[in-house]
Amino acid sequence: MSKLLEVRDLVVNFALRFGDLTALNGISFDLQAGERLGLVGESGAGKSVAGFSVINLISKPGYIAQGKVFFEGEAVSDYPQEKMRHIRGNRISMIFQDPMMTLNPVLTIGTQMTETLLAHRPGMSRREAERIALDKLRQVHIPSPAERLKQYPHEFSGGMRQRIIIAISLLTDPALIVADEPTTALDVTIQAEIMDLLTELCEKHSMGLILITHDLGVVSQTTQRIAVMYAGRIVESGSTRDVVDNPRHPYTQGLISALPQAAGQSGKRLHQIPGTMPNLTSIPDGCSFHPRCTQALPVCSRITPELKENPEGTGLVACHLYEQD
Repeated sequence: MSKLLEVRDLVVNFALRFGDLTALNGISFDLQAGERLGLVGESGAGKSVAGFSVINLISKPGYIAQGKVFFEGEAVSDYPQEKMRHIRGNRISMIFQDPMMTLNPVLTIGTQMTETLLAHRPGMSRREAERIALDKLRQVHIPSPAERLKQYPHEFSGGMRQRIIIAISLLTDPALIVADEPTTALDVTIQAEIMDLLTELCEKHSMGLILITHDLGVVSQTTQRIAVMYAGRIVESGSTRDVVDNPRHPYTQGLISALPQAAGQSGKRLHQIPGTMPNLTSIPDGCSFHPRCTQALPVCSRITPELKENPEGTGLVACHLYEQD
């Protein structure tokens, strides 16, 4: 597989009146063509900021302070917005968590799909755009697609609306989809259907996927690799199976222990990580997780651990527990 995306030492700040707040603190990761990567962590970990950084869509007062994002070999983090618009929505598509915030309530699904396609393909005829829209609805398993094109968003269920958002994201045959909590507003059964659909489409069209979520259970069923984020840093990464079956970082261990299925298998009460994610204004010194960590060492409050290869050589972990004297 060829390298589709490279994120290198990315730092994202938000300029406020009392100073800059760092939302991403030097994160790096790669994505191969056709690969599915999960960015996992609690709210405030920096997952969504990382996703928006990939498509160079950080709202002010946010800005990329350091590092680069390379897409298909090009440094897209340096692109002006006008140039980036030719890639965003074209070669890279975004799926947001609330389809009703994405879809226009006063336009039919067909109008929204054809207008989106014509915006990226100015020379295309409307008839051809309508044909492609119909085909994409079929790909996401929307029944009676020709009739559905004439309907408005409020005439669809939540799961169907999310399928339409996925269909819109496929209109230009992108190489990469960034999905930000795409199943948050859906019930568990529909969640599974949507994630199965995304997996099927990525495999069929060899698309890369960055799945942003707090739910390790969803990621474990969908992605091939995981990057666990905490307070703006990646604290562990590796293959999905290895991270889920053998988590090294205490934070990853806590997330997995908090899964309902983990508690059910052990017969124990549902585990809860003590404390909360630190605010950007008060990130602790040293390892930012140490105030919540039950395995913290004296060094953890003083020195930030580097993201290094884990002892088995199967992934990366940022934890003093694995550093040799």
